[in-house]
Amino acid sequence: MMKWKTRLVAIKIDDDFVRQIDRLVKKGVYRDRSFAINIAVYQFLKKEAEAMDMTLEEFMEKVLEKTERREEISGS
Repeated sequence: MMKWKTRLVAIKIDDDFVRQIDRLVKKGVYRDRSFAINIAVYQFLKKEAEAMDMTLEEFMEKVLEKTERREEISGS
C-alpha cells in the first residue's frame, strides 16, 4: 500500500456523490470516505495533467496561476 505524506483539506462535494462514496465504502471497495475522495481527486488531477501533456506539478502551477489572475481581476 502506498504511504503518502498528507495534509487535511476541506472540499465541498454534492450530497449524492457522498452517498455513492459511502455505498462503496460499505461494500468494502474503499476503507473509508476520505481515502476514496483522496484517490478520486488525485486520479482526476493526474488525468487532466496528462491530457494537457504536463506533469501534475506543471498542471497545478497553471491552475493556480489562472486562479490568481481571476482574483486580481475581480478584486478579491
